[in-house]
Parts: sequence; structure tokens; C-alpha cells
Amino acid sequence: MRINLSGIVGLIVIIILSIIAFSIMKYVYIFLLFALPITLAITFFVKRSLLIGYFKGLWFRITQRGLSGVLGTVISLFFLPFRALLLMGQAFLFKKIGFNEDEFSPNGDGGQNKQQSEFTEFEDLSNEFKVLDNKENT
Repeated sequence: MRINLSGIVGLIVIIILSIIAFSIMKYVYIFLLFALPITLAITFFVKRSLLIGYFKGLWFRITQRGLSGVLGTVISLFFLPFRALLLMGQAFLFKKIGFNEDEFSPNGDGGQNKQQSEFTEFEDLSNEFKVLDNKENT
């Protein structure tokens, strides 16, 4: 009788690779945790609206969703070192391309004037459709 060991060997390899990956990620997390104040400070000085918006979103989750919001916020704060690194990259990208939220928000002066200039005048076409419907029925 022959025993097939390929499945067992594959499972052992996957377990060993998972242990190695988690140990590497543990050290990356610890490094980013120590770099967290630096990344948050850089993000704050480059584009503070990103950081303020992130923490406002966390507070909104807590106030609007109850227990699930609290649990989501705890999980988000656990992964904050990774998110802070992404926010810092986003801040540098927005600074490089010159992105400004005021141009796209209807509450900002620049965005509202820009949106109003893009819209066209309303034309009532309901009478033309009635005329076409009457011609088709005859």
C-alpha cells in the first residue's frame, strides 16, 4: 500500500511560509509603529485635511453606528501605522499634482462658481414630445 505524502508536505510548507510571513510582518508593524509620530506629523504639515478627515470619519463611525462603529474604529486604530503611511503618500501625491478639495466641493467658493458655470440653461422640451406623439398616432 502506497501513502501519498504530497498533501502533507504541501501543508507543512504552507504552515512554515505563513509563520515566516507573520514574523516579517510583525517586525514591519513594529517599525511602522515607531515611525507613526513622524508619518502623522509629515502628513499634518503637508496636507492636514487628509488627517483631519480620517479622524472625523473614525468619530462618525463611533457616533452613528454604535458597537459596530467602536469595533471598526478599534480595528482601524490597530492598523493605523499602515494607514498613516498611506495617508502620507496620498498627501505627497496631492501636493505634487496640486489637488485641491475646494475646487470639487459644492460648499467651497471655487467649486460652486465652477459648477455653476459648467451647467447649461434648462429648456422645456415637453411640448415638442407631445407634438411628435400626436404625429405618430395619426
